[in-house]
Amino acid sequence: MERTDAVLLQEYMGTLDRAIERLQELREQGQNVYIDFNGHKLYSCDASEEVVYQEMFGMSKKEHEEDLARRRAEWEKQEAERKAKEQEETKGKIPEWQAALREIPGKVLMKDTFMKKF
Repeated sequence: MERTDAVLLQEYMGTLDRAIERLQELREQGQNVYIDFNGHKLYSCDASEEVVYQEMFGMSKKEHEEDLARRRAEWEKQEAERKAKEQEETKGKIPEWQAALREIPGKVLMKDTFMKKF
């Protein structure tokens, strides 16, 4: 089987791992097909995890999963830092808010009145 003889298979594959499994099944059945998976042509004649991940991401599946985990950890760290900074900024404004509230004793606190001070 060669890529040049492959026929386009228009079938929804779902995940990349499922697409690899399906292409391997079709190869075992003697079918020479390819699919368009997110703009990449994946062929049954060379459908292995290693080849497909190299084609899609330029790295092995293990490297890809490690890269995803690393990027996820970086994002979680940045999110935690952002939230901590936001909380500190909010805590820093509490004395200002308390002072503003003390200036209006006995008045009905309306959202518009309070928010105009900031």
